[in-house]
Amino acid sequence: MPLKFVTKLPAQGLAQLFHEKDENKPTGALLPAEDVVVVEPENGENDQDWVFVHREADPATKGWIPMRFLREPAPGDLVRFPLIVEPFVRSCGRAELASVPADGESGSTVLADYLLAWAWIESATDDALFTNPEPDFQGTDAEGPFRMSSADWDAYKAAATDTGVEISDFERLIPNSQVSGASFKALADAKAFSDLATPDTEPPDGPVVPSYLNVLHCHFLGAKAAHHLQTLKNENSGAKTVREALEAVLQQAEIDAIFANRKQFVEKNGEPATIDMFFELTSQALAEGFKKALPAIREHADFLLPPLNTFSGDTPWMKIAERELKIWEDEGLNEETGKGLDKVIEYFKAVKFDTDKNQPWCGAFVGYCLQEANPSFKTTIVDGGARAANWMGWGNQNLRQFDLRDIPHGAIVVTHPMFNGTSGHVGFAAGKVPGTEKLVVLGGNQGDKVSLRHIHKNKIRHIRWHDALATNPASQIGSDTDPKLQDLLGLVASKESHGNYNAFFGHGKNQNNPKFTAMTVGQVRQWQDNFVAGGSKSSAVGKYQIIRKTLDAIIGRLNLNGSELFDENMQDRMAVDLLKVRKLNDFLSGAIGIVAFGNMLAMEWASFPVLSRIRNNKGRIVNRGQSFYAGDGLNKAHVMPEQVESALTRLSG
Repeated sequence: MPLKFVTKLPAQGLAQLFHEKDENKPTGALLPAEDVVVVEPENGENDQDWVFVHREADPATKGWIPMRFLREPAPGDLVRFPLIVEPFVRSCGRAELASVPADGESGSTVLADYLLAWAWIESATDDALFTNPEPDFQGTDAEGPFRMSSADWDAYKAAATDTGVEISDFERLIPNSQVSGASFKALADAKAFSDLATPDTEPPDGPVVPSYLNVLHCHFLGAKAAHHLQTLKNENSGAKTVREALEAVLQQAEIDAIFANRKQFVEKNGEPATIDMFFELTSQALAEGFKKALPAIREHADFLLPPLNTFSGDTPWMKIAERELKIWEDEGLNEETGKGLDKVIEYFKAVKFDTDKNQPWCGAFVGYCLQEANPSFKTTIVDGGARAANWMGWGNQNLRQFDLRDIPHGAIVVTHPMFNGTSGHVGFAAGKVPGTEKLVVLGGNQGDKVSLRHIHKNKIRHIRWHDALATNPASQIGSDTDPKLQDLLGLVASKESHGNYNAFFGHGKNQNNPKFTAMTVGQVRQWQDNFVAGGSKSSAVGKYQIIRKTLDAIIGRLNLNGSELFDENMQDRMAVDLLKVRKLNDFLSGAIGIVAFGNMLAMEWASFPVLSRIRNNKGRIVNRGQSFYAGDGLNKAHVMPEQVESALTRLSG
């Protein structure tokens, strides 16, 4: 039966149809209230905001209509939306970009390949990688590619409502719309698991980092049960059956539903699976899901993939790591005493952690290697570098979606805890173990020393890369003299500072108090600290309103020593660097489109609008035309989406 809606009057005028998903492009067709329209589900671009319809009384009258003009049908009138692979995969890609924390923010990203692996596990058939299953599970109304229940959706809706965005129950039934809810649930499950696993007295290296396998277990069992099974496995009690373990934390009806719905994971050969078997079976499924996800991303969401030259160049920090490895091996150092303890304390100094005793030090080792490789790399060391989890935000490329053989030497690998008493682990990629799904990781605090360890990809949460440190910026596309770039940067500056190189937060017309163009980069950076210490809400300075943390990162990428003038040429050079960080080269090469690049620019400059509806770094949903940072009480967009699209069209032309 066709899916029908009834129109309702908007606040002003009549409901309208549009040529595209753009309310500035009406077809001219006006629809009265209570007019019946029929959705054309074969259109793969239907989503939570727009559907393509025709009038029931006049099928020739058709077009796009915003969902806010429609009244939801009764449940009995619903038909299932088909899952169209390309827009579904691209929606997962956009969800990954939307979940990336902003500069200076802590937090984690939900990777598109995890979302796709999850959807493959829940919905794959013999004929299709991803489908839109009906609610056929026992004891739950979970359905769709991620098996989202109404309870899951209610939690997502509540979080969105807190940000001023209304989400309907009906959107759970649309595959592309379910992606945003699944991304929210994955982050919420990860946090719930971390909260349960982190001791009341938080360890020095921070809260526990769940693996993606832990997150999947939370979806299957609930966070409490997933944590309980992980605890028993850590305690070498994996021979217990899953049913026996679940009886300690769940009601019988919940356990029965799990055994009915997840039979392939909780039973083996008709017998109750042990905890060890459960981990083995789910790990195999997740690994296979990741394998299925990668080709889909390459085919339909290649805007997530770095350009081919990303991995060229040297990784000087690995030379330091390998030097330290040789010292620990040759001298048989012990982290508790003598030179070994002295080494550990030295590593901690690199991440500004003051201690005179041995504590979990894997993050400190990573920071030390970066600092020793090049003093300018110190600016890339994450805040709280002693904590493994904080390294999930290092660099500017996320490599989790790649085959392990493609991971560059020296990439930073963040994993689930490798050892009891720690919250997570971080080290450097040093190769792939042949014939396996394991990485060789060179790291500190591995067996109480600097060593090499083999780690399965399912225990890896993030693999991070910083292409600006390992490639030659001069070889990248675009330069600060390119007139097309100046056109785009002129649009940035027109709203950020009105083109004033001496502007600073709250003082757009400043020229001489201070005169930033006559100051060195180091002097400007010190001024920013003083300005914030004096009570300012922002440290933004110059034509492109660069804040201090962003300036620190630029100093590292451009290998500056602080003595350079912060003049007009330097500010333009820094702005081009920011464009490159936000995937300028990918855009110019055609790897990503206008919407993806425009949204990346909105993450850099708050005056720029997002070009599509996405979730921002605070979990808020922001709509086309809003600042990525909308709702923070400080920022709003001052540029129209059409202005950005026009500038980017000229740039790519």
